Amino acid sequence: MLSFDAARLCGLLSLLALSAMSALAQAPSALTPYPRASEYQRHINPLEQGSLPISPPVRSGGETKSQYRLPYEGAVSVIQYDHKNDDSPLLIARHYAGELKARGFELLTICEMPCAAPDGTADSSMSWRKELDMTGKKLDLYRFGNRGLYFMAYKPDAVAAVRVGQFGDRPVSTVKLVQSASLDLGPLQAWIALQQAAPKSAALPPPPQAAAAAEPPAGPPRIVDVAPDALLAWLEGHEQQRVLVQFTSFDANCGHCAKANPVFAALSSRAASEGTVFVRSSWQPWTTVGQSPLAKRLGINGLPSYLLFDKGKLSKRVNGNWDEATLKRELLD
Repeated sequence: MLSFDAARLCGLLSLLALSAMSALAQAPSALTPYPRASEYQRHINPLEQGSLPISPPVRSGGETKSQYRLPYEGAVSVIQYDHKNDDSPLLIARHYAGELKARGFELLTICEMPCAAPDGTADSSMSWRKELDMTGKKLDLYRFGNRGLYFMAYKPDAVAAVRVGQFGDRPVSTVKLVQSASLDLGPLQAWIALQQAAPKSAALPPPPQAAAAAEPPAGPPRIVDVAPDALLAWLEGHEQQRVLVQFTSFDANCGHCAKANPVFAALSSRAASEGTVFVRSSWQPWTTVGQSPLAKRLGINGLPSYLLFDKGKLSKRVNGNWDEATLKRELLD
């Protein structure tokens, strides 16, 4: 006959076994791999406690880490893939985004390729391994890749973290899925709100130097909105003009677009921009750009992007979220 302590121990072990089996049954199923991808390694943990980065790693206190994180406790699946040398990292990321969207996830881009932290911290496999490998360095360092991108996807009971980067001359990717009935999305929603918030008032800048050229006065924005499927025909009808096109979105989930749109409006309002037609072509939601024939034809790999056409010919291109002075210098001067 078992003693009281032994019986209690057996009962505890049985409960733990049932709990582990239940958690394993709830483990998130893997996404369909990108075509031609080779699975490098897989890690399944029926119950893991950790946190996911919801901002790019930055230098802080002698180490590099994300300032904003999403704590979790749940069933975890992590798979790392190698891809063919001629595969596009952006298309790989869009493949994962489409898979997650089809499963009911909301998508959130944390950083586009290449990831860039506000302090200029270089994007590297090492940084993302520290951020995403909560299992004691069981994941391969190099499969996080350098000069990559990172996005998240979430719904009430699950969250996904997707990293696509470069290892040597080939793309690599890591997909981490967390399933949890008690997932707290508060930190993630707070970060989204932070990105959408208007910038706080800053102190008045110092007086300009006497030799500095004064900016022309700003007037109302002068932007022509043209739908993506009508843009090529519109450009054909304006071949004799200088046309600057912003490719963007008003989807709240496109944080970079939310910052870029008012900058483009300000650029269009300057008197110095006389003679240039400012056009905006946008996708709602922003992720549909990946299926757009126009984007494929013009090589639009991310939002926002800017293309300058001089008399019908593409002459300049700038990708990403930039300030007004940079856009003016790179595209209009």
